[in-house]
Amino acid sequence: MPHYSLRSYQIYSFIKKIIPELYYLSKNHNYNFDLFFQKWILTLFCNYLTIDKLVVFLHFFIYESWEALIKFSIIILKLMKDDLISLGSEEEYYKYVQKKDILDKYNSL
Repeated sequence: MPHYSLRSYQIYSFIKKIIPELYYLSKNHNYNFDLFFQKWILTLFCNYLTIDKLVVFLHFFIYESWEALIKFSIIILKLMKDDLISLGSEEEYYKYVQKKDILDKYNSL
């Protein structure tokens, strides 16, 4: 994947600015959001979105390139914020991250 480190850094920078609660949560509890980003970036969300949402994402990706991936990542993390904040331990966080259906409850949006 071209410039993965750059994309991850960009997403973290936007999280710090747009969703500071998650940024500081990741720093204070050693939650590694790269576990999300790596899967999302490498698959372009193909394993996580329903086909209708995936078509919308791919349309934006073709139009806006990697900026679309960053925007979608921020939107999804904003939706997941309450779930992530409610996790009590690193173990719960890693179990949450490993779920393949992690975005299912947001696919209805």
